[in-house]
Amino acid sequence: MYDFCTGQFSVIDLDLYAPEPFELQRDRNYGSRRLMAPEEFVRGARIDQITNVFTLGRIAFQFLSDGSTTESSWRLNSAAYGVALKAVEPEREHRYASVAEFVTTWQASLPAEREKTSSPLSSEC
Repeated sequence: MYDFCTGQFSVIDLDLYAPEPFELQRDRNYGSRRLMAPEEFVRGARIDQITNVFTLGRIAFQFLSDGSTTESSWRLNSAAYGVALKAVEPEREHRYASVAEFVTTWQASLPAEREKTSSPLSSEC
């Protein structure tokens, strides 16, 4: 979702909500395979912020590359690529420890914000 008034982009899953952390009670979590962390395919695995970090990293690769994790397909700077790549590490202990840590590091990797251009939809703000 994109808020034209604030310029904020949000990713939310309204279909399935579960308070975190939780233990996966099935053999596979719900969701798109291309966005899922390895632990989401393991019954009894802990699903938590570290899992969400992986999903956010995969979303970045879906929007900012051809979906692969190759640097040649990445459309943003190399610093942001490194942040996204760390987020999708198969080993949980190599990812960011929280969504907040990922977001802070991601924001620091981005170039200084350019002047906002007006949008016909933002005139109502």
